[in-house]
Amino acid sequence: MREIERDFYALLTLPVSLIMNSNMPKILPDRKVSQVREILRINQLDGVAITDEESRLVGIVTMYDLLKAIEENKRDVPVEEIMTEDVITLSPHNTLADAIEYFRVYGYGRFPVVDENKVFLGMVTPLDIVIRLPSLKEEKEEIKEEEKSRVVRLEFSIEGGDFINGGEASSKIKRYLQNLGLPNHIIRRVAVASYEMEMNMVIHAYRGKLLIEISSDKIVIKAIDEGPGIEDVEKAKQPGYSTASPKVRELGFGAGMGLPNIISCSDEFDIKSAVGVGTEVTSIIYIR
Repeated sequence: MREIERDFYALLTLPVSLIMNSNMPKILPDRKVSQVREILRINQLDGVAITDEESRLVGIVTMYDLLKAIEENKRDVPVEEIMTEDVITLSPHNTLADAIEYFRVYGYGRFPVVDENKVFLGMVTPLDIVIRLPSLKEEKEEIKEEEKSRVVRLEFSIEGGDFINGGEASSKIKRYLQNLGLPNHIIRRVAVASYEMEMNMVIHAYRGKLLIEISSDKIVIKAIDEGPGIEDVEKAKQPGYSTASPKVRELGFGAGMGLPNIISCSDEFDIKSAVGVGTEVTSIIYIR
């Protein structure tokens, strides 16, 4: 059962580009409603993307929209007059898990997939997922060797003093690693190290970035901030040492265990700091 669950969660991390229907017709906005309805009937579709001459998505229309327009004697009007323009889309880098969540949250029957320039690439429907899911495991095995050399990079912006959202980035990192099916003991170490780095920036810095690189053999977590820096790095590594303000301590933070916890979770650790400039902390955790 656990092996089946691991296989399923691994499939959830695959990109929607493997699932989408890329052989969809693209309709220009000036096509008549009656013409578009016939295109959908011939292709046995219940929805289609409306694109400009450069294949950029400008809207979407469903068979329901078309039939309703025909009932209202609009069969000869351009389809752009009845299409939905404010379309929620997926990118080809979104995962199967993202697509499933979109269907759950928004309740729509299809989502267009577009690139960074809004060029229409394909459509994803629940039926596409059901049909493609059985074959995805085989495709997952085929690309496994390629994934070994692939590095996934995640980046999060952190604002100093933002205790409301503090911990959100590290929570997202944890969920991402869980979806990858990594061992729990690795996930726990990464979660602790990334949380301490994130909260150190919230407590001490003006702003910063939390970066993570995931490869087949290691996870590199890096926190780079703009802030006051650390005057005595060796002292800052000692348990209980803290320069947090009384206000921060009242909130329950600043116990002086941030760097010690990061060090204890790391296979390799490095810190560089310049007073008046900022601090860079690096943690490397090997996957084994």
